[in-house]
Amino acid sequence: MLTENFWLVLWSNGIYYFTLTVGEFLYAPISDARKNFLARFLSCIAASAVITVVVTRFDQWQMDTFHNNAIISSYALSIAALISLWVCYRSNILRMLYSAVAGFMLMQIYMQPAKIVQNLTGLPGSSPIISLVKIASCLIVYSLLYLLFIRHIADNAKYSPSPSQVIILWVFAVVVLWATYLESIVLEYDTTAYVMLCLGETLLCFIVLYNHYVDYLVYERDTRRAVELELERAGNKQFESYRHVIDVMNVKCHDLKHQIRELGGKNSLTPEVINELNKTAELYDSYVKTGNETIDTVLTEKSLRCEALGIQMTWMLDGGGLSYMTPYDINALFGNALDNAIQCEEKISEDKRYIAISCKRMPGLIHISITNYIERPPVMDQEGLPVTEGDKDYHGFGMRSMRQIAEKYGGNLRVTVTPNTFALGILLPYQK
Repeated sequence: MLTENFWLVLWSNGIYYFTLTVGEFLYAPISDARKNFLARFLSCIAASAVITVVVTRFDQWQMDTFHNNAIISSYALSIAALISLWVCYRSNILRMLYSAVAGFMLMQIYMQPAKIVQNLTGLPGSSPIISLVKIASCLIVYSLLYLLFIRHIADNAKYSPSPSQVIILWVFAVVVLWATYLESIVLEYDTTAYVMLCLGETLLCFIVLYNHYVDYLVYERDTRRAVELELERAGNKQFESYRHVIDVMNVKCHDLKHQIRELGGKNSLTPEVINELNKTAELYDSYVKTGNETIDTVLTEKSLRCEALGIQMTWMLDGGGLSYMTPYDINALFGNALDNAIQCEEKISEDKRYIAISCKRMPGLIHISITNYIERPPVMDQEGLPVTEGDKDYHGFGMRSMRQIAEKYGGNLRVTVTPNTFALGILLPYQK
């Protein structure tokens, strides 16, 4: 016969499994969720409910105290939660074990307030009031810690903790588990010591989880720096390639003009042909000079590209004031901006294509402006940048990277849009 106590214990075990599973899922990457995630999760809940019923019935038959029942049930449900994590996600084994142990420690943080309330009120752990306290504590703790740092880890599916990090977390989890077994012993002798033990477990779990978050930030910083260095090497290599091609091309064009004059002197070509050849040679011999070698190379390459696409490109630049910036940052800033503008102009009729670039020194500032024609204003996000999903015509590529470069040097980036004009404005401090 199923007693009232059985249903209360069953309810308490159900809360234990569900909150532990949710805690583990919070640390699991969303992008690693398997297909039919909801159906898999509901199936795991159903299977775990059966396991909970069996374990609870077994405990009632074999055990005399509720404490022993909780131990057996918690073991079984912890294993069920780990299996649920494997069924619903396809993360590697290290990330899986990390999510499991982090979820367990997260659960311990929210359970301690309920234990303290239970001790102060004298109610059993399976009572409805204690269950409500557990649910409220779970919602508050999970929400706050997820917003504070868990979401940053969960969003990075590529992150995989090292084996040593996972082992350390499991060692601390065993320590916490051992402390929970001491709670009933301490409670028999000193209530204050029991409360202090519960608070100590909470603090230990929080410190361990937050310390690992700090380790994650170090990993993310090192990874980002490695990517930036690789992009810088690639950008510098591309820049050197552009400069070499342009230098070789200018030498060839210079030689070509001499040959044209020699052929013209020998009357081997008609005046009309000579004029056309001279115009072609002058076009590819027009190396932009702004006072900054990196800007010169970028603008020369982009101007040749604009000429080939029928885009009218004008510039008025004083690049000498940007000499304090690294060549990589200058290349990324001007290169991305012009690539976006050119990409946009390719989509409109040739008679409307234009790009205007200016770089002016102001008192204590340098103002960079890149303007181009658009057929309709783009949709802007809350950060004031164009929304590019579903419409790549609107300057999205590298925009955030350009803003980061501007902010790196103490400047800012702004976008101004009119019905037919897209203007990118960058303010940077002037450093002599």
